[in-house]
Amino acid sequence: MGAKPLVHGSRRVLQDCYKSGQDSRPRRGRSRKFRRKDPKFDQFPHRDRYLPGGRLLILSAGFVSFDTRVVNSSTESGDAISNILPFPSSSETGRSAPIWRETVTKYKQPNLWKSSWQVLNTLPPFFALWSVMYLSLSYSYWLTLLLAVPTAGFLVRIFIIQHDCGHHSFFRSLRVNDVLGSLCGILTMTPYHYWRRTHARHHVTSGNLNHRGHGDVGVLTVEEYLARSPWGRFQYRLQRHPLVMFFLGATFQFIIVQRFTHGVPRSWRRERRSIHLTNLGILAILGLAWPTIGLTAFVLVQLPVTVIAAAVGSWLFFIQHQYEEAYWEPARSWDFEHSALDGSSYYRLPRILQWFTGNIGYHHIHHLNSRIPNYNLPACYDDQPAFRQAVTLGLWQSLSCASLKLWDADKKRMITFADISPPPRTGDATSTRRAA
Repeated sequence: MGAKPLVHGSRRVLQDCYKSGQDSRPRRGRSRKFRRKDPKFDQFPHRDRYLPGGRLLILSAGFVSFDTRVVNSSTESGDAISNILPFPSSSETGRSAPIWRETVTKYKQPNLWKSSWQVLNTLPPFFALWSVMYLSLSYSYWLTLLLAVPTAGFLVRIFIIQHDCGHHSFFRSLRVNDVLGSLCGILTMTPYHYWRRTHARHHVTSGNLNHRGHGDVGVLTVEEYLARSPWGRFQYRLQRHPLVMFFLGATFQFIIVQRFTHGVPRSWRRERRSIHLTNLGILAILGLAWPTIGLTAFVLVQLPVTVIAAAVGSWLFFIQHQYEEAYWEPARSWDFEHSALDGSSYYRLPRILQWFTGNIGYHHIHHLNSRIPNYNLPACYDDQPAFRQAVTLGLWQSLSCASLKLWDADKKRMITFADISPPPRTGDATSTRRAA
């Protein structure tokens, strides 16, 4: 039997889906929990959209890819491509949307053996290298720092596993995803459920100028930058400096900021609890290190690993969405398809770096459907020629993107501070009018 129809005014069900962060299916016995109106819900873009034929589309922020359920449809719940907003015709976009739909459907199912093997070839090597780093303290700290590079690579890979668990794409079981993701969150110092929810907002607001600040790298438009005071401009310039953005700021974010619930709404109970449980896990590790290897040795080993991994992670997040021909549009003209395919890059990395970063370079496909496990992304890319039309960045080519600081809404591209055209002074404008 088909699912029970839901009417357009079913606000509680929509709010349930938005707040739960778990599943797009309405659950029984939860109405009392979600009766309170969440002020953020009204700001959620495109929270109720319709497909041809009047079928209701329900968004689920938790699945982080516009994972949806179309009521009265035989299609499977959670398929972000087959159930998403109406695709433009091929004549409008030049792309073959139905082919994408079929392609991503083939690759969105997790494989137990591949997921288990990825855990086995990531977590044990990380702990083994960490132990070797500790032993190297007796010989040379330069050797310890050298070993910190591959160890940080495995920590980045652990974060990718946590990332996929947050999308519920790593295992079929939601509980297994959440348990493994929470454990990985202790190692990455990133509260799993809190990050999962904020990352969900990133996926449904990426490239939307009216909904910045949700799990993304902050960027201003030229007009916003020029409207700031000199002190405000200096703060933004400092914030966008590579040393601050990729090292100092990223390390501070992972080690300090994510330890506190400041700014987290009290209604986000599970997310706040996740922060506290992650902190308890970190304290447990410190409590184990104190009487065994000592806190000094622990910090000497863990700190460089965290700094390098945080820098790599923040760089990946930056380069996947902020390049010259990026995509930023106001809410009224924002489009999910263009946000995924035009606003997310294909970061072509050497094979070894692609392995350590868990294929996250195929970011345009990931944003199109985040239910595709990371190990299926390369095959999905190879299977569909249309995916090769995405903005492609090589390793060396991407380094130049660090100089891009602002979004120019007129030119539709990211620019440097040097590219800013200063606004005409009042006196100059008056003289121009008189001369005319």
